[in-house]
Amino acid sequence: MSNTAKVAFVYLTNNPSKTRKNVKKLKQQLSKLDNVELFICGYGTRAAQTEFEGIPFYTWDETQALGLEFLSKHRFDSSGKLIFIPGNADYNHLLFYRQHSEFDYYYFCEDDVVYTGCMSELVTELQTQDAALLCTHKARSFADWKYANMFVFGEYNSDLPKYLAFLPFNRISNEAFKSIIHAYSKGLGGHFEMTYPYIMQTEGLEILDIGGSGEFVTSEFRDKHYLGYSQNGQQFGTFICNPAFFAAGTQTNCLYHPVKAPKEVLFTRWRRLRSIFDYYRSKFFK
Repeated sequence: MSNTAKVAFVYLTNNPSKTRKNVKKLKQQLSKLDNVELFICGYGTRAAQTEFEGIPFYTWDETQALGLEFLSKHRFDSSGKLIFIPGNADYNHLLFYRQHSEFDYYYFCEDDVVYTGCMSELVTELQTQDAALLCTHKARSFADWKYANMFVFGEYNSDLPKYLAFLPFNRISNEAFKSIIHAYSKGLGGHFEMTYPYIMQTEGLEILDIGGSGEFVTSEFRDKHYLGYSQNGQQFGTFICNPAFFAAGTQTNCLYHPVKAPKEVLFTRWRRLRSIFDYYRSKFFK
């Protein structure tokens, strides 16, 4: 990837006012790069507006998502309602690409991702990489992954998915986006942390893990940009699915996820404890 490639950096949030400090910091840091343009995107109608802090702001609703003609049946529940969680957060990716297909590469960063270095320096460093998909926690796929039952092959052959990727922070090439849309139009479906790697796999496109100590991390990126590994679908370290962090840690130039406000952290931890309690109560006290 040349340093003249056009890059969109898309910050994913439904409520940018909640993370105003992070937005302003991103704007300041990324303004150092002439080839990078910052956007804000959110799925839903809340806080619908055209800009925030001078940054273009897009919000999508179900009507617009339904306009993606390549959506397959797996995206809908039994009542015909569009499903967003789990596994379909790539609506933001797909809708943004439909609006802006002119970029060479697209970063997507969720609003509970915190980088303890300068984001412009991270983006500059990763400009040396041409991989179609940059991700965290590239790992082997396995049959008992909790969302594996969502996967449908469509018109593709039955070669099993080889990889999973954790995608709260990722970069996708324009070429990869075209392959993703083509695959979805052929009926491929499932959780996007499985479908994206599968499409890269079938199209012969490279997936690059940018850090951690997992099986597929190259020596250049080992324990760089984030710490940790994935085992049996569970992430460990600084960049994980849950539980949430009250704040980013002290490791410099490191990605942390999910970093949430104390109220949200307490709620998510209570909800997790409640689900564990309900599970064992149903198992042992029928």
